[in-house]
Amino acid sequence: MSGKSALVIGLDRYVLDACRELGYDMVVVYGAAVKDFAFYPVPEDVPAVLVDDQRSLEAVMMGLGRAGLLERRYDVVVTSDEFAVVTAAALGRHFDARAVPLDVAVNFRDKSVQKSIVTAAGVPTAAFQCVPDVLDIPDDFELPFSPAVLKPVGGAATSLTSVVHTTADVRALSEEYLRAGVPVRSFIVEDFSHGEEWFADGFLVDGTIGFFALGRYLKTCLGTVQENLPLQLVQLDPVTEKWAFDSAEPVIQQALTALGLRSGPFHMELFADPESGRVVFGECAARRGGVLTRDAVLAKYGVDLARAGVQALAGERPDFQVRHEPAVIGSTFLPCTPGVLADRPSVDQIMELPGVLYAQIELPRGFLMPHSLSNAVVKLGQVLLTADSHEQLFDRMAYVTSWVAERTHALSSDLPARMLRRDDREPMCSLPVTLTA
Repeated sequence: MSGKSALVIGLDRYVLDACRELGYDMVVVYGAAVKDFAFYPVPEDVPAVLVDDQRSLEAVMMGLGRAGLLERRYDVVVTSDEFAVVTAAALGRHFDARAVPLDVAVNFRDKSVQKSIVTAAGVPTAAFQCVPDVLDIPDDFELPFSPAVLKPVGGAATSLTSVVHTTADVRALSEEYLRAGVPVRSFIVEDFSHGEEWFADGFLVDGTIGFFALGRYLKTCLGTVQENLPLQLVQLDPVTEKWAFDSAEPVIQQALTALGLRSGPFHMELFADPESGRVVFGECAARRGGVLTRDAVLAKYGVDLARAGVQALAGERPDFQVRHEPAVIGSTFLPCTPGVLADRPSVDQIMELPGVLYAQIELPRGFLMPHSLSNAVVKLGQVLLTADSHEQLFDRMAYVTSWVAERTHALSSDLPARMLRRDDREPMCSLPVTLTA
């Protein structure tokens, strides 16, 4: 053994690769849903513990107990799963390991707690009000803002997030959620934030930003879900768009300081008015950004956020060197074609398209793809692109999404057999049987 040990919650291949490179012996805990989706295989050379739910402290502790790993010493507890941040923090406290402190983890997970803290610290952010039980709206409730956004206090990926204009809208959603058996109850309603939606990804070392990258969504996450569009992101450039970094950095640092994070990765969302330069805090996570964030930042700056995030969380000083790539870097989701996935292009074929740096297909043939987006991260796959200008990047995004869509074939899941047969070109039976005397 190397002498350094990491407990990793979830199968994040970038974190696992980083821990290997940094010389950590690892134990990986992963949930049944992760196993069943099976996008990333369980490493054969790492002790891995399957549990019912990797987000549940009880399930993780029981799994470690079954595996005889509760007495093992861990130096750091790491997760990139938004819903396991508090669990990882509690495990860190139990094992006396480096991790996000438990109270700090709550600050980052509960949006009502988070908003209260940053508001008290003078960080510009949207006004809000708690809705303790979205399935039981009090008779005297009145919508305090219009338009407003209604969302779970512990949500992610814009799931169960809606724009509401009247108190009646809130009550209608309450009834809809009750009929649908929505399992989460605690929501907030916040004043609608206008402007561009930006995101910042980086890490803190001893309370100070060690590095951060800034980008923007081409359309807000909420707009993406409402309009059933693929999520598209572009990295902002620290040279040609220096004003954006200068405007965002004070807000980022002040918010992180107020929320209590001192070491480790962060992913923050902000709203910005490019004309005035005003930046408003949206929300923040005490983990690395998802989707292709790590790959985009690596391409733009040469900084591996997975590796640096582990080092910072573990109390080590990240070893990184920033290089500036002047090309425009962005990514796009590949939208689903509703129905049962019958065929789609290969990763190798997509890699041959102009400007593609990286591509991944996440859904296997036979997967039932949805008709509409339930959250901002529903997708067939995603592609990282480079271009000489924003215009060229947007053209390449449009081209790759349409190119893949034209070559993606799905079978309807709700049509009768007679209609499915129209698209089935294979013979359904052999030649007729003939009887001989």
